[in-house]
Amino acid sequence: MGHSQDKKRQRWHKSDYDLVRLVRCGIGSFIGISIVAYLSLHYKFELLVPSFGASAVLLYAAPQAPMAHPKNVLGGHLISAMIGVTVYQLFGYSWWSLAIGVTLAILGMVVSGTTHPPGGATAFAAIATQQNYFFVLTSVAMGVVILIAVALFVNNFRVEQKWPHSSSSSNSNSKTKSPSA
Repeated sequence: MGHSQDKKRQRWHKSDYDLVRLVRCGIGSFIGISIVAYLSLHYKFELLVPSFGASAVLLYAAPQAPMAHPKNVLGGHLISAMIGVTVYQLFGYSWWSLAIGVTLAILGMVVSGTTHPPGGATAFAAIATQQNYFFVLTSVAMGVVILIAVALFVNNFRVEQKWPHSSSSSNSNSKTKSPSA
């Protein structure tokens, strides 16, 4: 049994998440969501889009993931919101309009090279909450810009770390690259 416990401890210590990274992740998530929530509640401005929680996971806990790149986050949400609102405006709110909206949002993100999984939920929310195009420019655009701005700060806090990663380096393992890359 002692040998098994030692292996578990080694796996924990070999984890990709060191204390600095965990603190950065927690601070980024707390600040990003706090700003969006505060502005939304204090100024009665609808910035709270549920899919932002999932974007926060990618932006702050997995910033090296290609789908956490600012282009993907911004493009994925805006394309999906625009498609969701358009589908709602054309077809109203129904089970099939939700399916069409999410499907078209996924296709739009894939075609544009801005795949961001929370974008599918943004399209869903636009239809389910019966939004108009103001939703795209205010709630989605402003909220996403705030989350990305916070991510730019917290993910670049250390000099040797650069975020966003270039598209070629974001697909590789960051531990195998030299610090200057």
